[in-house]
Amino acid sequence: IVLFSAERFQFTSGKLHGVINIQTKEPRTFTQEEINFVEVAAGELAFFVANAQLYQQVDDRLHQKVRELTSLQQVSKRITEQLGLTEVLDLIAEKAVELSGADRADIFQIYEEGNVHLAASHGGSSGKGIIHFVAQAVHDGRPLAVINAFEDARFPKLAEVAKAEGFLSFFCMPLQARGHTIGGICLYTNQTHHFDYDQVRLLSTFADEAASAIENARLYDESLRALAVKSALLQEMHHRVRNNLQTISALLAMQLRRLEPESAGAQALRESVSRIQSIAAVHNLLCRGDVGITTVGALMRQVIESASTGMLSADRPISFTFSGDDVQIGSHDATILALVINELVSNAITHGLAAEGGCVQIGTTEENDWVTIEVRDDGPTRPKPNEAAQVSGLGLQIIETLVHDDLRGTFKLLRSNSDGWTRAQVSFPRFVPSEESQQEGA
Repeated sequence: IVLFSAERFQFTSGKLHGVINIQTKEPRTFTQEEINFVEVAAGELAFFVANAQLYQQVDDRLHQKVRELTSLQQVSKRITEQLGLTEVLDLIAEKAVELSGADRADIFQIYEEGNVHLAASHGGSSGKGIIHFVAQAVHDGRPLAVINAFEDARFPKLAEVAKAEGFLSFFCMPLQARGHTIGGICLYTNQTHHFDYDQVRLLSTFADEAASAIENARLYDESLRALAVKSALLQEMHHRVRNNLQTISALLAMQLRRLEPESAGAQALRESVSRIQSIAAVHNLLCRGDVGITTVGALMRQVIESASTGMLSADRPISFTFSGDDVQIGSHDATILALVINELVSNAITHGLAAEGGCVQIGTTEENDWVTIEVRDDGPTRPKPNEAAQVSGLGLQIIETLVHDDLRGTFKLLRSNSDGWTRAQVSFPRFVPSEESQQEGA
């Protein structure tokens, strides 16, 4: 009795599932009732076999979908986590081979000059011969399917390429991004193969992922190049500003040599030169380091080295010590802070340590996104100079204005009861501009 699914089972109507073979040891004639019974049993068995086969097919397809979703999740996660194009494309090619059952996968990319180049491959080495046919599909922007490379009349020369590279069938899907074709992904098999709807749909999904990876990498490279150009321009700007400030400082120094050293005019010029040099010190740092960012420690050393050169003398040795946190600050705060530190150090040298020199200590702390800079000198513990320096109050006015209005902070001038040292404290909120704001500012 042949096992046919009865017509009442619409999903398997007329499909052969097997045979029931009933044997006896003695000759026997089966009655019509027995035959009818076996036929009914055959119909039920066919029903159960059909259900089992259908369940197996559904189960296999479900597992295939799970593998596809898992692979796509891995590819999407890798694209999100990193911008390295090579590793992402290699993963896409590997998963395309694994899930489609193909023997090899290639991913091609179109470069700016319009040439097609191999970007990733899995399952074997790709030769240069296939690129011509891939380029045709990519430039046309349409999928290309070849069931048998040795019999396809459209491409007479493809048989030679297929023989050299060891494939029989291949399917190429263009990579689309923002309405433009940027490459292609190809699958190859060693046997004659017709790529069905599910395989084409899967390949299309991988094509979208590959296109996203290539486009992200392109945009990332463009942003890096743009940032490099802007960084170079900004550093050049800082370099030129520094040179201009040093030229102004040199002109004022020439004018200073024509005045009496102890005159009020000479003192004013010295202070102006010191302030200009402190600003130039900031631009000197910014033209060498990270664009728009420096540290308080580097700033203090540069300012003191530049601004105190004309204030120190051999008969009044002054030592400087630095301590505390090396806090990063942006270019705007760095320029303001340079002027403030210059005024504090200049005030300590000119007034507190004018007689025989001494010690200046500068400390930096950061707490709750507030930066505190303290400048201490032991001037009150040392002898006073024979002639008191003229005090205009401009330095303190400059400090208070810059701290309050530009740094949005506070300024305090104190006398320590324990050691008698003079302490100047400047506190302001820390702000380091983000990369985006630096680019906008550039």
